[in-house]
Amino acid sequence: MDEATDYEVGAVQGRETDAEGETIVERETVVRTKTVHKAETDLCVANLSDTPRTAAPNLAHFVGCQPVDLIHGRDYPPTGEQPYPIEVGPYGFRWLLLTPPAT
Repeated sequence: MDEATDYEVGAVQGRETDAEGETIVERETVVRTKTVHKAETDLCVANLSDTPRTAAPNLAHFVGCQPVDLIHGRDYPPTGEQPYPIEVGPYGFRWLLLTPPAT
């Protein structure tokens, strides 16, 4: 099998409260997808909320990979064993290519 896709919904929860602080609505606000095709792995993190969010996917299987923003070309710090924090603006997304370390 050359291709596999993982979907994870609900990395961050959004909550609306009334004036007394009672919860009115809880909703999932971040969607992550990971697609592996041949030797490439793409990670897309989408924020469905009207406020900025930070998702922290577990990328332990990709230790040492260099995330590259496919839209802006920005390099992010290499991945490690800890969850990898990715900040996403309101209704925004990050589309990253996880480049394996040079051998």
